[in-house]
Amino acid sequence: MKQDVIKVGMTFDNDTIYVATQDRYEFYPSDATDYDAKKINISKRSDVLRFPVAFLISGKKNVTLDFGGATLYLHGKMQPFVLENCENVTVKNVVVEFDRSGYSEMVVLERGDGFFRAKMKDGFPYEIVDGNIEFVAPYWRTGGLYQEIHFLQEFDKDTREGAGMYSVTIGRECVLEDRPWKNIRSGEGQQVFH
Repeated sequence: MKQDVIKVGMTFDNDTIYVATQDRYEFYPSDATDYDAKKINISKRSDVLRFPVAFLISGKKNVTLDFGGATLYLHGKMQPFVLENCENVTVKNVVVEFDRSGYSEMVVLERGDGFFRAKMKDGFPYEIVDGNIEFVAPYWRTGGLYQEIHFLQEFDKDTREGAGMYSVTIGRECVLEDRPWKNIRSGEGQQVFH
């Protein structure tokens, strides 16, 4: 097997071991490969067709990516790896981190009939736009609860374990007038969902 160096924006060959020469690899949306999710039937929804990928390995055999403990730091929403129609591919010794997680966390402070009051945890930026919450990051933003698919799941604050399946799905599948919260407002660092 031949040996080569892991690089941002690289393509892959068969029968090759790729090794890291850096402690940290940073990927921005402009570095990613645009991948067609419909090819592998990740989504049956027609509006989810493509997503960015840091390393796309397609149709290859006998490939190893050995990061030697390096960090793959992803800016924006992207998948670190897609292995498509491959044989004997190994990815090892890598730490994957994101500049901002694809989820947001809040603490529910109060629940009532048709509403709840919550406080967004630090590190999960958001904006209230026209009564809708939009989660934001330097390279992406959601389109609001009525434009994107969101799942709300309750977690135990002490054990940090999920309390079963997600409790509600809101977003594109909901008609604007039928979504659970039609008016989200913010004040004193808290959000009220009505």
